[in-house]
Amino acid sequence: MVIEPRTAVQRDAEITLDLLSNSAFTTALSSMGLDSDEIKRLERESGRSLTVLRRRLAQSPELRSPSWSSDENIAPTLIPLMLAGAWKTGNEADQYLLCELSGIGEFTELEHQFSVLLNSNDSPVWSIGGFQGVVSKIDSLYAVHQWVTEDQLRRFLEVADLVLSERDPKLDLPKKDQWAGAMYGKVREISAPLRKGIAESLVLL
Repeated sequence: MVIEPRTAVQRDAEITLDLLSNSAFTTALSSMGLDSDEIKRLERESGRSLTVLRRRLAQSPELRSPSWSSDENIAPTLIPLMLAGAWKTGNEADQYLLCELSGIGEFTELEHQFSVLLNSNDSPVWSIGGFQGVVSKIDSLYAVHQWVTEDQLRRFLEVADLVLSERDPKLDLPKKDQWAGAMYGKVREISAPLRKGIAESLVLL
């Protein structure tokens, strides 16, 4: 069984494994001997994400709180990446917006911070073929929520406004040709993974 993170860049998926339904989640935890109050609490805390549920149920401190989540030099650097979700590394618009999210002037500095996270134990980020992102937004949010500041949320809302208000240039084409927008060079500057990631973060918050 292959589990692919929801924030990963997906191509031609034949099978999509979504979150557990409420009934399946309740039935599974009931069979583990948990009462209704515990199940409701865990559902709120995990959002029915198995990755987060694993941490909430873990007895081991290492599993409940990964080492990077308590490092004041590393954990805060995950916050803008978590809010972005996924992005295209070679896309200049994505690079600019990630710098705006993080409050860092140079993308090279952000790349360094990303590489530190990528090489940490139980890494919360991934990097595959020109794309990067976080493994689980909800899991990352629980891990670093104590480091989130009002200024970071303000920057996120400003970036979200820019990303979600970007006009789709293929709409300039006749309706019958809009499906081939890329062939005419009518494509958005911001990548689809980043646009989707920003939208998901708004819903999550």
